Amino acid sequence: MRGIVAMSSSDCTPHSYTSSAHCGSRVPGDLTGIRGPGYPARSSAGTTLPRLCLEIHHRTRRGAHSVPVHYEKNGRIGHIKLEGRGDYNVFSPDFVYNPLHDALIDFIQDPDQWVVILSAVEGKKAFTYGGDIQSLDKLAQGKDSGTRGYEGGENRVWRPNVDQRTEQLFNGELKLNKPVIFAVNGDCIGAGTLLLMSLADIAVAAEGARFGLPEIKPAIGPITSWAEALITRQLPWRIAMELLVTGRLMPAEEALGHGFINRVAAPDEVMADALDYAEQIAANPPLHVQGSKMLAKSCREVPFASSLLQGDLMGEVLKHVPDSKEGPRAFMEKRRPQYTGKVD
Repeated sequence: MRGIVAMSSSDCTPHSYTSSAHCGSRVPGDLTGIRGPGYPARSSAGTTLPRLCLEIHHRTRRGAHSVPVHYEKNGRIGHIKLEGRGDYNVFSPDFVYNPLHDALIDFIQDPDQWVVILSAVEGKKAFTYGGDIQSLDKLAQGKDSGTRGYEGGENRVWRPNVDQRTEQLFNGELKLNKPVIFAVNGDCIGAGTLLLMSLADIAVAAEGARFGLPEIKPAIGPITSWAEALITRQLPWRIAMELLVTGRLMPAEEALGHGFINRVAAPDEVMADALDYAEQIAANPPLHVQGSKMLAKSCREVPFASSLLQGDLMGEVLKHVPDSKEGPRAFMEKRRPQYTGKVD
């Protein structure tokens, strides 16, 4: 069983969704461009928006994990922080993937959230060193009767009712049409690289951060086809093959050169740069942004003529929403558009 609970820094008792102006850490940035701790979110019209500080727990028979996925909402911009095991933020389905899936579903379904930043929690030595190899070793040696959330290939094929949340993070079934920005402050290895390839529309990485898929070295990869399917679509073939078969880690500066990430920043500027992207996106009409992402994703998989047809259909739908009238009107009146994301 899983649950979504609202938390404050001083009250760790689960309770219902609530507005919280005293969450432990704040995410600066909103439609008016206000930065810095202590500012409430404001819409472009000056209306104060509710600010939520949520924690997503994956509940097991042993109760709620003490390590949640933190989801903060500040106006139109969300911030999901991943907190795995240890200093190097190790992931597993029960610890990160399933709670992350639940947080992203919350993000998708919230019409007031237009863009989200995904990062590690503060204080970790890496974005992540990847999946929990210790758990996989115990399973392989028969020393652990549980699955730790790892479903075998036979379960994925023959038992479609098993928990599919981890699968959906990597296989594109999440229907995540709102923009996702990765703020990578440290090494992003293994499962971290997979998550970035699967979820990120924009990525900012710290100087010295590394990316890669070293699972081949301890004979873990390829367990699934995620790595091969994703990396060969996002890097040149010979670079992708080099990383796959050698396990070499790619520095952020090299990743930038290949177009794998958008920007390299000093470690203390990574979040500011991610917020800068988020504010630019949040200033645009959200349904048009989502439509653009939907079309871009689809156009990678279908013939060119089909892409044009889908674009025509999307344009026909979007021209009837209020924001399609507001944008040109604001331009003619020389004012900032007041986008709402409403459909009627």
